[in-house]
Amino acid sequence: MLKEESFHLGTGANGIRRIVRAGVIPVAFLQKYINKWVSTGLDLFGTDESTSAQWAYVYGVKGRYDERESSEKADREHLNEASRMLYFDEIRADMKRTSKARKEGEPELFCPSDKFNRGIGMYSDKRYTITGEPFEGSDSEWQKYLDDNLPTEADEKKLMEEYMAPGVEWIQYREWKE
Repeated sequence: MLKEESFHLGTGANGIRRIVRAGVIPVAFLQKYINKWVSTGLDLFGTDESTSAQWAYVYGVKGRYDERESSEKADREHLNEASRMLYFDEIRADMKRTSKARKEGEPELFCPSDKFNRGIGMYSDKRYTITGEPFEGSDSEWQKYLDDNLPTEADEKKLMEEYMAPGVEWIQYREWKE
């Protein structure tokens, strides 16, 4: 399973790098999708202090990635949180590598704070900016902030009709090895 997940992470990272190298989709536009999917990915690890994760660990179904080498006892109450943070560290490092592929003059890509746009865990449904600062504003200001930092329906339409329209080479061509 770990090899399969590693494959998926690598495939996604390579795909994003190929999109950035092609330079058709502006990095600032792409950043909105990164903001959406990083927070969604972090939520997929499950809740903090998960009893399901604790029992899965007890029965040997779940473990830490370095279980055999680790001399420290597992913190069973924070298994999901520990895995989530390892993943977050990995994608932040990969985003720095991906950012090196951007065209000159484009802003640097980054992972939003692990507090931003969360639906699960200690930051669930709280208002934090993409840099992790508490958002202090009205409901309408918050909605505008989200529209500025997450893809909207108008963004989806623009993505499909302009950037990814038939004939547009929005992703770098890749030679297939036989």
